[in-house]
Amino acid sequence: MNLRHKFLLLLALTAAAPALMTGLLIRREMEDQLAQALTEQHQRTAHGEAQHVALYVRAVAERLAEPLSMPDTLPREAPEAEAWLTARYASQERLRRVGLFDARGQMTAAISTGSREAPGGGRALLTPQEAEDFQRRTQALLAGAPTGRPYLFSEPYLSAVHLRPTVLVAGRAPSGQGPSLVAELSLEELSHRLSTTSQAGSRLFLLDGAGRLLLDGSTGAGGPPVPFQATAFTRQAGTFHYEEGGRPWLAAFSPVPELGWMAVAARPHEASFASLGGLSPATPWLVALVVTGGLALALFTFRSMGQSLAQLAQGARQLAQGNLQHRIALGRKDELGDLADAFNEMGRSLENAHRELVHVNGKLLEQVEEQTRDLKQTQEQLLRSQRLVAVGDLAAGMAHEMNTPLSVITANLQLLLAESPEDAPERPMLSAAHRQALRMAEIIRELRALEARQRGEMAPVDLHPVVERAVEARIQELDTAGVHVVCRFHAGQALVLGDGKALDDVFHRLLGNALSAMEGRPERRITLATYVIGRQAVRVELSDTGRGIPREHLDRLFNPFFTTKQQWSDKGLSLAVCHRVIEVHGGKISIQSDEGVGTTVTIELPMAPAAQRTAG
Repeated sequence: MNLRHKFLLLLALTAAAPALMTGLLIRREMEDQLAQALTEQHQRTAHGEAQHVALYVRAVAERLAEPLSMPDTLPREAPEAEAWLTARYASQERLRRVGLFDARGQMTAAISTGSREAPGGGRALLTPQEAEDFQRRTQALLAGAPTGRPYLFSEPYLSAVHLRPTVLVAGRAPSGQGPSLVAELSLEELSHRLSTTSQAGSRLFLLDGAGRLLLDGSTGAGGPPVPFQATAFTRQAGTFHYEEGGRPWLAAFSPVPELGWMAVAARPHEASFASLGGLSPATPWLVALVVTGGLALALFTFRSMGQSLAQLAQGARQLAQGNLQHRIALGRKDELGDLADAFNEMGRSLENAHRELVHVNGKLLEQVEEQTRDLKQTQEQLLRSQRLVAVGDLAAGMAHEMNTPLSVITANLQLLLAESPEDAPERPMLSAAHRQALRMAEIIRELRALEARQRGEMAPVDLHPVVERAVEARIQELDTAGVHVVCRFHAGQALVLGDGKALDDVFHRLLGNALSAMEGRPERRITLATYVIGRQAVRVELSDTGRGIPREHLDRLFNPFFTTKQQWSDKGLSLAVCHRVIEVHGGKISIQSDEGVGTTVTIELPMAPAAQRTAG
């Protein structure tokens, strides 16, 4: 027997009007509590979607603003700028167009991104009409931008190519006066999220700043919602009622931070209170048919209904407070039982949506952390390069100013030693002075190696013979020290574009460092391995079983005059010279070390172009 039949039986058996009125009051109170809880839940849903939209657009803006923190590194000419844009943004599916604009708002270069390709291959550039439209919209955005904002957002519009909702996102230099990176961001991914997040019978949609429909995630019938007027909203979250197709809807809205949009979560009024509709009072004429004997049964039934509705209201409040795992167990087979089942299903749906939102936020946070690490590494590389360039410039001046007087000193000391008898008391002091003068000359030669301009002619070089020559040059030292050398070379040649003598010197120095690190070690082994990475670069790894390097010293290894060795003859320039040579060749060098285990030096050099490899 369902709840409606029970009401009919009770009204037919009792004349207890006060009991009936009490039940109606309880129903009204529970309905108000349930409406309040559902309204709060709608507000939480709208707020969550608003935060997601803002995070989605802001993540793109922050990525665009990253390279502008160092505007001097941005390319100035159109071909280099197009290549730079292609390398960074060509694979971004969510972006349609990306352009680099100078401080006056003039477009330096622009490309199409995502899956679009240029005819005949290569970079997908904009058509003249697209470029004109992109330039016009960007200038309008930059012209009205307040000073000091790191990124800007335009009003949404339909893209010229795909006719899809789109918005311009601009990253600016920190000063607000430098160049800008501007991208046309597609909102299709947000539309897909709205459609997948919407529950059956409910609706999620976005309105722009003028109250017009921007994105609709509705999965039910009835078409898109009508365009609301901007005057119907405030800049804070709230609720409202509206009609669509003759049906009243209950909706909650929340502003999207920084964009001026509104995220709206709506549900038909009758769907929210469908089960409570079965509690409507029976027709007054049935009251005349009741008998006094049904009073006790009426009181019992109303008490049971009140407890069930109280559980429903308590469950709704739990959901509104964020306890999405709360479930209701009524154990009824009537409409209240159906309402409890629908409530539990809604809780499961909200829990899944919340879990997905947390997952997406976690992924975005990981991407931000990864990009921050990459930026930090790039900054450290730039600072290290600047230090080495400064030392190289200093070395050139020192060599010019000091070589001549040092040569005179060395020659005079040699002459004095030649004329001095073997048992002369001044001979030890002359010998010590001569050794120190030679050491100063050696230090000057090492410093000159840091100067970027001192390099030989760049030509295709096979790294395998270079490494073998370096090993052969130190073979006597290695054999004397009992060091076993293992070479694991990539099959075929490993051609790079470089100066063979300079690269030979790099591996000679690295072998010397490894040999020094293994003094007194029980196991003495050096492993040299080469790899070809995607036909674009050659990687060389030199590993030893030496004493390792303390973790606190790893960041300073490439600094000039820094050394972890104890011998007085160590100048601390060997790794700095290696770093400078590899940098001049367009490559990278890094060191991984575990104290007490060993050290691995990794060098990556770009492969020689195909035409030069063939010619070589």
